[in-house]
Amino acid sequence: MGGRSFVTGYCDIQQNTAYKRHMYDIALEIDMPASFVELRHEATHEELPSLQRLSGITTQALQWLWQHYWQRLDIPTTRAQATTSHSQPAPTPSQLRNELTTFLRARLLEIKANSSDLSATSASGTACAALVRLCRGRPASLDALCGLLVAPKMLVPANRALGAPMAGALAVWDNLLRRLALHQRAFAPALCVRLVSALAEPSTLDVRIDAFGEAVFLWADHVLCRDFAAGPEGMKPVHAGRAARPAKTGAGRRAARSTNETMPSPAASNLWERHVDGALRDQVMSDCVVDPNCWTLRLARGMLAVEDEAKLGFRLTWEALVEAAQAAVSP
Repeated sequence: MGGRSFVTGYCDIQQNTAYKRHMYDIALEIDMPASFVELRHEATHEELPSLQRLSGITTQALQWLWQHYWQRLDIPTTRAQATTSHSQPAPTPSQLRNELTTFLRARLLEIKANSSDLSATSASGTACAALVRLCRGRPASLDALCGLLVAPKMLVPANRALGAPMAGALAVWDNLLRRLALHQRAFAPALCVRLVSALAEPSTLDVRIDAFGEAVFLWADHVLCRDFAAGPEGMKPVHAGRAARPAKTGAGRRAARSTNETMPSPAASNLWERHVDGALRDQVMSDCVVDPNCWTLRLARGMLAVEDEAKLGFRLTWEALVEAAQAAVSP
């Protein structure tokens, strides 16, 4: 009996190996990443992969489906249109980085000249037109652009110290980001996913000295929670902890205005809100709960605390999950 079980097990292994090799061949034929096959094999025959890895592969799979299936359904009606749509190759990371670097230089010159020009010929308008031209219809290029933005020395100033004000970064980048979100519907979701992914990255730094994490959090908080104006204070550093939100009473609102916490100006109110829908909020909250740490949970609590009666269902859905994630990481 034991010998028969050994033979049966050996045959199963051989069959699995042959099937895996066959799946690799199919993946090669349809230009599918081999990592998809490897993940399927692990989930079926070995230990279940981590949620973080599953989430990352899912994002890649959605991009692959878009590029190899959904995007190809929108077939141009004429041969001339087909030639035009495929004549430009996808931009390289270097091209995207060069556009951002060129914008940064031009924008800094505008700020030094105290220019308030926000027209199509301004640094933001010119850069937006160039980046939209490079990334339109290319989710992978848009994701690469957001990855470059979230990397150090772009949205996060070089050598930023913990607690340093973010008004300068907001003045440099916010108008360009808004323009991109307006002209590319997929930009705001791609940027939010990249911001949360950066917050969820494992780090050996204590939160009290994590200047980069603080800056990324402030950008995520700006887009998803509170729309700050690019004023003299800009986005307030939060390493010392954020005060509890006052009650929704007249006295509570007056107390909020009297605190040192920078609040959104009426001119800036809800400008990002139009680009952040319920599906994106749910996705961000899911990512925060799946990869809980100081920064992702702080962002999750900020999203829950947004004073908007229309989001009561959102709070009811996620509040208990956020509390459970908080309990899981608390010492």
